[in-house]
Amino acid sequence: MQFLLFCPRFASPEDATSLASLLDRVDVAALVLLRDDAETEDAYAARIRPLIDTVQSRDCAALLDGLPGLVKPLGADGVHMTSGQRGFTDAIATLKPDFIVGAGDVHSHHEAMLRGEAGADYLLFGDPRSAPSAADIADAEWWAETFEIDAAIVADPEDPEPAMATGAEFIAFGPALWELPDPDRLLVALHKKASK
Repeated sequence: MQFLLFCPRFASPEDATSLASLLDRVDVAALVLLRDDAETEDAYAARIRPLIDTVQSRDCAALLDGLPGLVKPLGADGVHMTSGQRGFTDAIATLKPDFIVGAGDVHSHHEAMLRGEAGADYLLFGDPRSAPSAADIADAEWWAETFEIDAAIVADPEDPEPAMATGAEFIAFGPALWELPDPDRLLVALHKKASK
């Protein structure tokens, strides 16, 4: 089990320091730097450029939020796509095999298989901005049991056990994780539990 974190827009330099501290304490496989809906590409690039260095210096992959064209200029490790099959296919054509291309916004078994066949590095079940549904949990379990491509499942930080039980290779946490008073404590505890 590994962690895939979706990082919200930080409001202050202290927040970035908190991110560095968390990554120093917890082994995180990849972190998606979320983009605000109203944020321009230029503003997003300027904001996350120093965060990419912070993430990568902790041996964690830095993934962009739906902007494959910025991956190479910013020196990121890849992209997390939620723009449908066409956008995902374009990202694959642009970035593979040198960069990571993950797939989110998967709402059916058919969509999951299309993303998998197109070359996804992982499939995310659930929406990082909300708790996973029963269908999300079931779909992640189905994918993890059936296919070789990695499954990621969004977990509720208040109740992560259903996600942990799916057998997914990645446990994902969205912005709600960062609202906890001590998010790294939760991740450390879950990692220890999974390692037993």
